[in-house]
Amino acid sequence: ESQEYLRDIAILMQGPINQNLETSVRSLKSYKSLWPKIPVIISTWDSSIPEYINVLRSEGADIVLVKEPLTSGISNSNYQISSTLAGLERSEQLGIRFTLKTRVDQSINNVQSLRILKKTFEEYENRIVTTDFNSFLFRLFSPNDQLMFSETQKLLQFWNASSSRVGFDDIPGPVESKFLISFLDSDGLTVEQSIQDSLRIYRDIYAFVNFEDLDLLWHKGNYRDLRSRFPQEDYPSITSFIRNHDWMNLQSNLDMYIQDYNLIQDRLRLIH
Repeated sequence: ESQEYLRDIAILMQGPINQNLETSVRSLKSYKSLWPKIPVIISTWDSSIPEYINVLRSEGADIVLVKEPLTSGISNSNYQISSTLAGLERSEQLGIRFTLKTRVDQSINNVQSLRILKKTFEEYENRIVTTDFNSFLFRLFSPNDQLMFSETQKLLQFWNASSSRVGFDDIPGPVESKFLISFLDSDGLTVEQSIQDSLRIYRDIYAFVNFEDLDLLWHKGNYRDLRSRFPQEDYPSITSFIRNHDWMNLQSNLDMYIQDYNLIQDRLRLIH
């Protein structure tokens, strides 16, 4: 029953395999064992080492080879946009309704992960589901862009918006904010650079699940423990994640979080 429920999902792993062969193979084998019927698309550069591509193909990956962009863009954004779009287009060609977009150096390891993501999507209707990890409550418009689950068409709209956006670099904030604001623009939503608007977007457009529920790992140097990268002991802080309970609270009340944001701003003013 479980596999049947998941049959309209594809997993997309995007990014460079030359530096990440071992983790890519491990994740691929794991996904194929957890969810044997689900296509796993790996979208990577056409300059990848041919032997590596063959290894991944032999393990059952659907490989999409992408021409490297001429310029990397802010925070390598052009790389992320082009490999993600190519993978999503492949998912669309396969006629698959949902895609889980991940990176080649990250893996989800809980057999219930896809069910959790799909149930969340169904329960809250038509959102982008992501993790609390790398989603920042008090950094404006900064949800995780590394792992995203939604309808393939919605994710295509999200990533196409950044690729066609005039003035992408002029959008304030980190690259995640530029991606999100480009998407909102493409949907006819204009936002102000305010905590109120940022929290509303988290509340209405996204759904956040806790990374532990997916057993998410990032195989990047010593950052296996995701919290070690952004410690969560202090609250409120500029690195506070949007935990699932925070997102639930936002459904009924933004005020508490606006006050917490103002506390952080007051602290920063004292320092400076």
